[in-house]
Amino acid sequence: MKDKVETLDNIKRTIYFFGSIFISVYLIGNFFLSDNPQTTNILSISLIIYFLVSLFLLKNIVFMRYHEKINIVLISTYLIGSFYKSINEEFLQLDIQSLGDFIIWMPIYIIYLFLVLGKKYGLIVSLFVLSFNLIIGFPYFNDVTGQQMDSIIQYYIANLIYILVIYSFQYIVSTHAEFHALKKNAYYDALTEIPNRRKCTMVFEKLIYDTQNDSSSFAVIFLDIDHFKRINDKYGHDTGDIVLKEFASLITKHPSKNEFVGRWGGEEFIIFSKTSLQDAFIEAERLRRMIENEIFTTVNSVTSSIGVASFSKGDTVDSLLKRADLALYEAKKLGRNRVVKNELKS
Repeated sequence: MKDKVETLDNIKRTIYFFGSIFISVYLIGNFFLSDNPQTTNILSISLIIYFLVSLFLLKNIVFMRYHEKINIVLISTYLIGSFYKSINEEFLQLDIQSLGDFIIWMPIYIIYLFLVLGKKYGLIVSLFVLSFNLIIGFPYFNDVTGQQMDSIIQYYIANLIYILVIYSFQYIVSTHAEFHALKKNAYYDALTEIPNRRKCTMVFEKLIYDTQNDSSSFAVIFLDIDHFKRINDKYGHDTGDIVLKEFASLITKHPSKNEFVGRWGGEEFIIFSKTSLQDAFIEAERLRRMIENEIFTTVNSVTSSIGVASFSKGDTVDSLLKRADLALYEAKKLGRNRVVKNELKS
């Protein structure tokens, strides 16, 4: 999760960096090429200095947060000021019949609000700016022409639609993300981020059902980390958690399309393989050697005992799992760090 947040911050930092360059170039060009009032020139110089300085400060994550908020204030002020200028000067004094080009930035501005402030405060601020513009325009309703009034009404309606659409989209996306998170928490192990026992049981039951109906075969590979209690007692539970994560990462590194890997509980892991008992035994032996040769953090060497059993007609989840567990128990009894297959249906 932390990596994802850092990646998002890097993307935003890059966008703000090049955005600051673009805005600075625009403001510098506008300053030298346009005949602006002194007040406008002072404002332009202030903004140029701010955006040029921000290029060097964006590496600081705290400043970036302030930068986002300052951008919102500056853009909101600009849009409100542009709306007031369009009505007070361009409509009433110059008799221009439509609002200025600033309106094309409204959708991007509203999207930016929701991205920076989130669903709730993005809605509040965007509605506040719309309401403020409504208050600005209301006193002039009787002074503008019909065409100008149409332009103002279209501006209000378009902004309201933008806000509702973007809010609805973000609501749907956030709801989907929350559902996905709940689903992940329900079916995936929080520590190792692989399927948990609930998910494993669901897959197990489906495999039993499918195999009974299509006469195919599958095998259960039941793994247990040897002397895991000793690891916890000697190095602590934090190290034990690291071993569990590294172990899970190792056995899920190159699964075939016919394999399902999950954490059954504690230091026990389970693999369902749509193959014969002998092929599953060979795969289990490959995993055992791979685990034995892996260098784990702090503890260095870790081994695993593995039991293998394959589906037989009439098997249930409990009966097949019991046979795999018996094979695992036999592997431990024989000295651990070995694979034992159960060929009996008892």
